[in-house]
Amino acid sequence: MRTTCTAIAKSTGMACRKKAFPGSRYCLYHVEPVPLLLGGLVGAVLSLIVAEGFRAVVPSAETRQLIAARRETSDLKKDFTGREQRLSSQVGTLLKGNEALQKLLDPFKSVATRRFPELETDAALAKLATEVDLQRDELNSIRRYTQVSKLNIIGTTGTVLPPLTEETGISRMLKGTFTIANDSASWSCDAVTTAKFQEVIAKFPDFPFTYYALATCLRQRGDGSWKRYATKAIEILKNTTKIDGHHPSHDQALRELEQALGL
Repeated sequence: MRTTCTAIAKSTGMACRKKAFPGSRYCLYHVEPVPLLLGGLVGAVLSLIVAEGFRAVVPSAETRQLIAARRETSDLKKDFTGREQRLSSQVGTLLKGNEALQKLLDPFKSVATRRFPELETDAALAKLATEVDLQRDELNSIRRYTQVSKLNIIGTTGTVLPPLTEETGISRMLKGTFTIANDSASWSCDAVTTAKFQEVIAKFPDFPFTYYALATCLRQRGDGSWKRYATKAIEILKNTTKIDGHHPSHDQALRELEQALGL
């Protein structure tokens, strides 16, 4: 391959002795600038295309990290956008719910301010809510204890006169545990009787007199657990004695137990 420049000097007519530029017949001094620049530009473009293509096919570690970072950033942006939308929806729902609640509270506010005009609205509402809770508890007590409030110490109403007899589920279970003299009942207080009281308590937990009877028997034995049964009986009797038409024996039993406990 020819490596010497083929240019002829016009002044001397002699051939140039410099080495030809690679890919050209002339040396760097005699080569035409336009083709040289064009070739260099084309070569640079081709080199860039090849380099970019190579990086696309075989990305560097830095490129892979950059791609991963862009993907993670995109995922975070989507997640944040989704959360923002959900939060906005929840806030809107809460606001609507609050508006609806305020509308529901309007009549209660009117009642509270009329009932307690000396108080601010919030304080009046709080006091009204307390009264409602107390009335609800009282109503629940009435529903729960109305039936047993009519019963005497042996589990009957005592309104049936001889020769008729009266029985209830409680009185049938209590048979043999007491004796009646002068219209007054007294408990046997033996092991069989106290076991029977436990059975009645398990089946009729709202009947106060089995707790009362068991407390009486245990106290006579000197068993300190009598106070637990006395306390339970008092808890029930405080409800039954508030009910209109309750049997008078409930008041008497309540007084006796409170006196025994020093209340």
